[in-house]
Amino acid sequence: GLVHPGGQPEPELKYALDRAVWGGGLATEVAGAMLEYARSVLGLAAVIATIARENAASIRIVERLGMTRSTPRVEDDGSITEVYTIQLNTTGSTDALG
Repeated sequence: GLVHPGGQPEPELKYALDRAVWGGGLATEVAGAMLEYARSVLGLAAVIATIARENAASIRIVERLGMTRSTPRVEDDGSITEVYTIQLNTTGSTDALG
């Protein structure tokens, strides 16, 4: 879905799938559909995705969808979270509720 975790200003793309369906392209299809919904229905200007640095499969998915790496975040536990962004509309909202 599209959420604002922890009250962050940017709408964030989040997804999770059962391991039984990994590797079949479903995550790419679902994430792509969510980005299209964010653009065409919600009119969002941009969306981010945060991914654990070691999650290479999710990094490949968002890169395939045109998201680009931004400045990583250092979490409270010291782990690194990669941040990816995509510009959807130049005049859109930054609120996931439109």
